[in-house]
Order: sequence, then C-alpha cells, then structure tokens
Amino acid sequence: MNQTTRSSPVNTCRPGRRTRQPLARSMNGAATLLVAATLAACGGGGGGDDGPRTLEGVSKSLGQGTARSWVTVDAQNRPQAMGVTLTESALQGLPSTPVAGPAAAELTLPLPAEAVATGIDHITVEWNPQGHEPDPVYGVGHFDFHFYQITEAAQIAIVPSDPEFAAKAARFPSAAYVPAGYVAPPGDPAVSTVPQMGMHWVDPTSPEFNGKPFTATF
Repeated sequence: MNQTTRSSPVNTCRPGRRTRQPLARSMNGAATLLVAATLAACGGGGGGDDGPRTLEGVSKSLGQGTARSWVTVDAQNRPQAMGVTLTESALQGLPSTPVAGPAAAELTLPLPAEAVATGIDHITVEWNPQGHEPDPVYGVGHFDFHFYQITEAAQIAIVPSDPEFAAKAARFPSAAYVPAGYVAPPGDPAVSTVPQMGMHWVDPTSPEFNGKPFTATF
C-alpha cells in the first residue's frame, strides 16, 4: 500500500485504517510531520502515566535537519498512532542528483521498541528530486515514505536476480488484504514490481489519475 504526499504542512494526528501491506510515499514542501494512517486512533504528545505518550526513534540526518520515527501508545502501552517527523530544516539543502534509482537521499528509520505491536518493522524515507515513473503522474519532486512489515534484510532481497522474482511478483494477496478500490498496475507483475520495495498498488480514482496535479496519494 502506498502513501504519497507532496507539500502542504501536516501537523495533526488522524485516525486511519488497519493494513497488512507495506505503506508508502510522500512529499515536497514545508511539512514538519507526516502521520502514517495505520492505526485506529491517535494520542497527544507527551502525556502522563495515565494518558497517551509519544515515544521517538533514533533521529537521522536529512538535508540540513533530521528525520525520526515515533509511536504514540496509551496507558496500557497499546500503539495508537505512528509516523515520521521531519524538522523544517530537513527540507533545506536536499541533494538534487539521484544516486539510487530516482532517489537522491534514502534513510532507514528504526522504530521504538513499543512499536512492535503495530506489525511494522521499519520505515524508509526516500527523497526523489525529479519524481519517478510514471512520469506524467509522479514526475515531480517528492518524498516517499514506506512502512514495512518485513525485515530490512527481506526488503533488500526483493531483486530481479532472485530466480523466484517473477513468481513472487505474480503472487497477489487475497482481496481481504487489499484496500477497497485499489488495483495492481496493468501488465507483467515482474515489470511493475519495484526492486527492494515490491509492487505498488494504486487507487485509479485518485486525482492524479484523473487529470489533476499530483498532491497526495495513499
């Protein structure tokens, strides 16, 4: 599953849907906070012993600032929300030349131990200064945020040199694990499957597929 966003500051928590697919994608602009809509509720920052509290992962350098993961848990340590925070300066001094596919900068963010109950293993952040294919849709600079349930080792093992790559790419999940309305890209699944990421399912009713500029997509 994908989440892609471009610009517009985000500074609030939002309820979301549960998912079993890796998540992903987002943005260009003065955003300081991205919330991953994977959990059912959202708590406030800080909090006391009897209220929700937000726990942060290790920060990593991005642009002239930092990025870090976080998870909000309730008084019983049950995860309520999770996401990624970018400092405003992280959007300054970003590289403009891609070095790994379309990405010019890529981070892997570990999660706080309390996030284990979410089923998410790690988060990656990719800055794509020139966007990526399909060009008419996503060919503008943006960040991609991917939330993986598999380990980092399993993620980077998704490569075309794997003898089972084509067979694995064609092994679609059952409908119960696909968000309503989402479809696989047309054509050969092995071509549509992105190395070290997997296949990106899309919502054909999204504005960017219907003559509108790309702003945000899940």
